[in-house]
Amino acid sequence: MCRDLYNDALQERREAWKLCRKSIPFAMQSAQLPACKAADAAMRGVYSQVLQDVLHRVDKTYKAFFRRGNGFPRFKGKGWFDSFTYP
Repeated sequence: MCRDLYNDALQERREAWKLCRKSIPFAMQSAQLPACKAADAAMRGVYSQVLQDVLHRVDKTYKAFFRRGNGFPRFKGKGWFDSFTYP
């Protein structure tokens, strides 16, 4: 679940950057979480703080991309996203 949210949030940021050369802030993605939880039954059982931490990880990774200038952050496959923050 967390890996899927990470990849979806990263995809949203990548598309915004490629189309408009704009970065989506954490606050905007975090504001979309209630609607995402309402739409996805699996996401309803996950604490909001856990999902917000996933978005913080995406934000941190994306900011590091702009600071370092290396390639875009990569999507996380199975086995790469094996921890989360519990409130």
